[in-house]
Amino acid sequence: MIPEELQKFLVKVDSEIEKEEIINLPIEHIKGIFAKVAKKLKNIADIKTISDLANKTVPEDKIQALKLSDISENDLDKWQSIGTYITEFIQDKIEPTEKKKILLAGLENAGKTAILNILTKRFSLSNLQPTKNVDVAQLTSKNVIFSIWDMGGQEEYRKIYVAHPERFFTGVYAVIYVIDVQDKDKYEMSFSYLTKVLDIFESFSENPDFSIFLHKTDPQVYDQIKEDLEEIEEKVKEQFKDHQFYYRIFRTSIYNSVLTESNMLDSLSNLFEITKHPDISPELLDSIQNIYNTFVSFSYIVEEKFQYIDERLNNIENQNRHLLNSLSATKQTVGATNQIEMPFKEPIPLLQERPPASPREALTSELKRLFQKRKMA
Repeated sequence: MIPEELQKFLVKVDSEIEKEEIINLPIEHIKGIFAKVAKKLKNIADIKTISDLANKTVPEDKIQALKLSDISENDLDKWQSIGTYITEFIQDKIEPTEKKKILLAGLENAGKTAILNILTKRFSLSNLQPTKNVDVAQLTSKNVIFSIWDMGGQEEYRKIYVAHPERFFTGVYAVIYVIDVQDKDKYEMSFSYLTKVLDIFESFSENPDFSIFLHKTDPQVYDQIKEDLEEIEEKVKEQFKDHQFYYRIFRTSIYNSVLTESNMLDSLSNLFEITKHPDISPELLDSIQNIYNTFVSFSYIVEEKFQYIDERLNNIENQNRHLLNSLSATKQTVGATNQIEMPFKEPIPLLQERPPASPREALTSELKRLFQKRKMA
């Protein structure tokens, strides 16, 4: 019996076939390899079965001969990847995916690992090292286990993913593709990689939902990159135009605490489920988008108003510390002066000192007092 995971790749196969026999089927049984194409692959590259697709290395001269016969290298790579996936699945080297697998993809330094840390509540955002190959994290949300694959964005790793897509791009529930909006020099490279990712999913008949994160949309640079954001969004829409994938675009920043403190994964998942409902009206869809945009805009306003609060408090604490040191030096001078004989018979009693409240305590106390006044008003 053909496993469900393999049915999408195969055509004209007896449903009662033994699983182990699938890899010995002629290559015509793979979707997209028609009789004429199969004949060329057999005659030129000696590729006859699905197992041959997985295991045979085609030399360069044979690749050139296939190109002359109107078989592109990209098509050959795609069919060999499918053959490898089928073979490894039959040999139990690939287990059926039970968890919901999410890919976190994009170029290096785009901010993927920082986003992963936020999603998994690991808020260690400083001194992050580049991801080597793939880092896998798990996140449980509403009794569902999400397996998040943080895919390193360096060129050497991207080449591995594209060369062996069956290892990375199968059984995928959703994709978070991250574009660094502050790195203009890498826009085209990022779009090119996104195109390859879309083509791979289409080749494997995978249909994940896409979240395109326009990342590093930080409040302090928003005005400077606003026009770039609009151009990127149009480019992304253009890339998805010829594909059937469902996608949404989000402007994100790790410096937006209102967004990062919320459960973004739940929000995205719920948004996808609602907007994919077949009976949803265009008006409701627009309303959902407006609500989300309003939430994002509000969160940026809040973030902008309070982004320097820690710096201001630290300055106050430093000033307070300097004042205390000055007072301490003054008291020592007064103590030394008291050793001189004074014209008073009895010493003047010193006032009892109260430990000064820290600036943070003072600020908290002041806020409580103001809110209490507001309630009484």
